[in-house]
Amino acid sequence: MSPAYTLPAGTPDAVAACAKNLHVMLWQEMKEQCRAVRCVLYRKGLAYSRNDPVPEELRWARLTYSTAWFSAEGDRRFVTPYDHKAGRFKGPRLEIPPMFVTASPAECRRIARVILAGHAGARADAEILKLRSGLVHLDAA
Repeated sequence: MSPAYTLPAGTPDAVAACAKNLHVMLWQEMKEQCRAVRCVLYRKGLAYSRNDPVPEELRWARLTYSTAWFSAEGDRRFVTPYDHKAGRFKGPRLEIPPMFVTASPAECRRIARVILAGHAGARADAEILKLRSGLVHLDAA
């Protein structure tokens, strides 16, 4: 089940819908990565079952996913990595360009993969590299 999701009052419906989609897609993508890691460990004999907890050295897979939030101006969209274990935001903010405001669920899934790949240190394929070039890195708050 996805964690609680909130947006500031007065957020335009289209923007809120996109942010909600992105939030849900990121949560699902993170869960799928956790499942994939557990299955690999199971096949290699490093876990007793596919449901074993992910080891601490792979904590990015279960702790790092992004949640959308909005600046006070309401016209800039950001995603910020959130560490649930520490209960705080971490890392650089990523600005989502206006072209993603009305992103479809499929586009949200691609954005989610980009964000997760960046924080997982994974080698990105050509599609992810192309999409990542559209994201603007901002200084951490």
